Amino acid sequence: MKYQPVDPLGGEEATDTKDVSMHSEGLYINHKHNRELHALSDGSASSSYDSTEESSSMLKNVAVAAALHSSRVNALSTSSSTTTTGTISWGLVLAWGCTFVYCSSRCPQLYKNYKRKSVEGISPLLFGSALLGNLTYTLSILTSCAFVFGEDRAEFIYKELPYIIGSSGTIVFDAAYFYQKYLYRNNGQCTSTMVLEPWEEIEHSGRAGRLTHTSDRPISILDIPPNTSPHPLLSINTLKLQQLTKRELRHLRAIEYESMEEKAEACFAISTSIKELIPGNPKQASHIFNILTDEDMKGVVYQNVLESFPENELAKVYMRFVAEPTAHETHASFIKLLLGILKSDSASRNKSKALFDFLDGIAQTGVVNSRPIRLDTQIFRAMLDAIEESSHADLYSYLLHLNMRPKSRKLFQDFRGRLLTISPRAQFIANTGYINPRWYDLNVPKFNPTHSSRMIEFYSFTELNHIHNHYMYHNDPARASLFLSYMVTKLEKDGKGELSDKPETFIKGRVSIILKCVLNLIIRFKSISSATQVLKFMKNENFQVEIESLVLLLRMLRQAREYDQFVTVLAGIPLDELKRNQKNSLVDEILLLMRDKFRTSPKVIIGYVSALFGAPQRHHSGLYILNELGILSYPYESTIASKITSTKVVQPAAVDERLQNTNLTSKGLSYVYQVLFNSMDKSQRNDPSVIGKYFELYVDFMSKSSLSLPDDKPLGVFLQFALHVDEGAELNSIVPSSNYYLARKIFDYYKTVNLNGGRITSSTLEKLSRVAVTKFNDFSFATEVLQFARSKGKILTFHQIFPFIKKSDEEGDTKRLKFWMNELTRMGIKVTSRQLNEFVALCREPEPAKDAYKYKWSITKHKRENRKALERLGADFLPVRENNASPISSDEKVVEEVTAHVD
Repeated sequence: MKYQPVDPLGGEEATDTKDVSMHSEGLYINHKHNRELHALSDGSASSSYDSTEESSSMLKNVAVAAALHSSRVNALSTSSSTTTTGTISWGLVLAWGCTFVYCSSRCPQLYKNYKRKSVEGISPLLFGSALLGNLTYTLSILTSCAFVFGEDRAEFIYKELPYIIGSSGTIVFDAAYFYQKYLYRNNGQCTSTMVLEPWEEIEHSGRAGRLTHTSDRPISILDIPPNTSPHPLLSINTLKLQQLTKRELRHLRAIEYESMEEKAEACFAISTSIKELIPGNPKQASHIFNILTDEDMKGVVYQNVLESFPENELAKVYMRFVAEPTAHETHASFIKLLLGILKSDSASRNKSKALFDFLDGIAQTGVVNSRPIRLDTQIFRAMLDAIEESSHADLYSYLLHLNMRPKSRKLFQDFRGRLLTISPRAQFIANTGYINPRWYDLNVPKFNPTHSSRMIEFYSFTELNHIHNHYMYHNDPARASLFLSYMVTKLEKDGKGELSDKPETFIKGRVSIILKCVLNLIIRFKSISSATQVLKFMKNENFQVEIESLVLLLRMLRQAREYDQFVTVLAGIPLDELKRNQKNSLVDEILLLMRDKFRTSPKVIIGYVSALFGAPQRHHSGLYILNELGILSYPYESTIASKITSTKVVQPAAVDERLQNTNLTSKGLSYVYQVLFNSMDKSQRNDPSVIGKYFELYVDFMSKSSLSLPDDKPLGVFLQFALHVDEGAELNSIVPSSNYYLARKIFDYYKTVNLNGGRITSSTLEKLSRVAVTKFNDFSFATEVLQFARSKGKILTFHQIFPFIKKSDEEGDTKRLKFWMNELTRMGIKVTSRQLNEFVALCREPEPAKDAYKYKWSITKHKRENRKALERLGADFLPVRENNASPISSDEKVVEEVTAHVD
């Protein structure tokens, strides 16, 4: 670049002015379109080369030139050059001084590293960042325009020399630090935090100098070398041994004993500690006992401890579980003591506390009992009677930890089934056996190895499969994958034991179940192309693809609106050997497809009802039921809730005859109602008189007849449209009182319908109670809805409980507010981050708010584990693609491959 004076705009007068020349130095820059762009030297270079910036620069030149011509006065006095020279001189002195201080700042640390032959305690990131910063600073000077394109480079280097030396010189010292780090890399690797201990407890001086100190401070247990002799355990007193951590105990475990005398002394020391610990702290007693690796030493300690408690049966049971958890004598003594507690004359509360303390003590030992304890039915019922029903979930957690269950399989299944419907907390315990989980513990996505081993021992392969399916259908890939891994471990473990005598078909059946779980996980959370790889593997290994997996694939395609692929997969499903429930699932997905794809065209879904559910002229056929319910009149005669004279106007859809002649279900009828109401004008679809007419016809029909697989789905549709609100502006939306009265009328009928909990939809009841509180302040009716939901075994939700919390706060009823807040956290109600913010806003004490923030953090961690699980899913379970395999190019090709592997 070449510096030149700016072309004068006003003639020679401006050119002759010296001071003007000083201020009008310009810089010519080549434009990207080979034009020259003129910029002032005041540092305001254009940030781009477009026409706007160019015009701005030109306007600036014109403005400055005009100002200079309008006044023929010197811009700077002639004496300013002297001041400038002095300033530059002092600047150079300060620059060189800075260079010296900056470079020498590294020397003390480098010298200290050299003296101690270590760089421990110094962050390499600090030196690395400084090195990188100085390097880029030096390069920025050497690549500047003034140096690269300037005429006098020597003068430029002279002026910039202190800055170049200051930055580049420091680079040398920073590099020296990394050289020291490499040189002393092996120094200090075994060092750890020193712990101050009483000298007499260590007693190194009396041990032949084998534990010589390298410093004035006592050495930590973790610093003791593994070849130490004599064994350091012999020099640790009882109190100190009882206070050692698991890590320190594991370190002592790795040190060998050199003589029988050492082993005898160690047995005595360990026995003494365990005798004092086992009655009140079986957990630490178990940790200390596991120092021993020699079976003979374990036997000596075990017998010594048992003999020291001739009358204390509780301590004996604890010790037996620590040493021999699977022994017959251990289980017999446990049941004997359990019966003693149950038959005692203590009050119910005292008996319950004694029972829980007993079970908790055994659980605290940390042992894994691989031989189940089978309780007589009477004993198990006595345990349930001794404990309040609200504590049954806590009892279940100890059943899992001890691997204990009743001999009656039905009794156990009923007991666990009730827990699954009480609350999210009880449901979590019934699936994991977690002891006393707090609110935020319910989002725990994985467990420690001991607890995982206990779950694998406690649950059967089938039970693990059910829990896996539960988490998969509740969109929890982390826990679903975890229980899938438990299933694999269970199969491997059983294969070495009881399954070794089973036929090959039995083992292959279990492998097929695992592959089905893998396939379902990948279909639900990964992609269809990934599922194709599993299908290929299953076909090559002669494993059958079950209809359930294909129905799940159809569901995912429908939800993704891949309707053409849905039809292609459906066409490839073998229909000849479908069972009744499988056919119902497939028909249900077909109706859902028609509902989603033609959501405002009732004639389409009615045509499929006509084709799927019996001949139109047959009594109680699908078409007959729709006519009885007044559904056909609106699409075919434009009238509301009336019968049509002839059903021949309905055009049946073309459906494979192997899917025909099934019965119309309540769920299928609800899809028809949804499309019917969606096809109406807004003024009609939410009109209580219109909805009421269809509801009355439904009640009249159900009083005389019935539907297959009855549930509350049709009633849910009536309530959905009667209580419709704008979800985007729900707080400001209005539900007419007439609609609310209709909803209450529907609920009155709802209570008379004999449906079990599995046939009742929680979301329907939630919306009913929510509208009652938020729109009409009707807490008595909302309470009635909650009581009905609990009577049907439905788990309450945040939106059902939070309105009561808010009302208590508005009324200033602190006692009731605290009750409802504790109820929400005690039950472990699942909430979202947004709902947590509403909850925290009403907290009047720090503890609930603290729990809420912990819960929010647990949600974040759980989401992170879900993402990791999906990444591991492909790596752990997907078959490796062969090198010569061609990549799948399109969704259509993927679906074709899926169909091919199904056939």
